[in-house]
Amino acid sequence: MLSERVYREKVNAVLSDVEKLFCAIDPDVAECTLSQGTLRIEYAAGTCILSQQPSIQELWVAVSAKAAGYHFYLDNDQWIEKRTHKEFSIFWQEMMKDIIT
Repeated sequence: MLSERVYREKVNAVLSDVEKLFCAIDPDVAECTLSQGTLRIEYAAGTCILSQQPSIQELWVAVSAKAAGYHFYLDNDQWIEKRTHKEFSIFWQEMMKDIIT
């Protein structure tokens, strides 16, 4: 298990990277806000929320348009989804297609 400091550095880096993606997106298409370790994205089809889960050292993603939740854990510096074993960057590329179309 990681120290809390290392976990927070790694999860905050993911949230920051995702937030940066929205700087170039028209706010009429999608709007992103980061507050207290939770990233909320509003888009035409619904809402996506990325949240830290420090007690279990995970990153959770809730997607209203899919009525689904995804739980990522850190494995060798990669965030891996528990059920699908999909790496976060691949998962997020697919999510971005849903958000901006």
